[in-house]
Amino acid sequence: MRQAILGLALTAGFLAAAACHALPVAPAFSTPLAVDNLDSAAFAEWVDGHEQPVALRDGPRHVIWTQTTAPEWDGLRFADSKTAGVRHLRIGWATALPVGTVLVRAGGQVSVLKSTAAYPGDLGDEKQWLPATRLHGREV
Repeated sequence: MRQAILGLALTAGFLAAAACHALPVAPAFSTPLAVDNLDSAAFAEWVDGHEQPVALRDGPRHVIWTQTTAPEWDGLRFADSKTAGVRHLRIGWATALPVGTVLVRAGGQVSVLKSTAAYPGDLGDEKQWLPATRLHGREV
């Protein structure tokens, strides 16, 4: 308990010092992703056993938050088909970026291209992708 109080006091002291010296504070939900990092050529969907480009006027900016843009309210209905089967959506970056937490709306599985796979990755080859770990319902 004493350590928790000490930690809280140190945190409060740091925050007070930061306010006095006008230290820059990052927003709570900041992103390293800039619009220029998005690779419109890699923006594609997998449906009915083949890959095809996603045709949106604003490209992947439509569905992903960047440092200067917010996703559109309507999201994206992708891989629309009456045929049952696997569907994927790929959003690629033009340059590698470390990404921490990914917040998503709706269902699905977030994955990242393995370092051993060639960019932008084959949407039809599950072995090229590493599934993300979902933290929903767990204490962190």
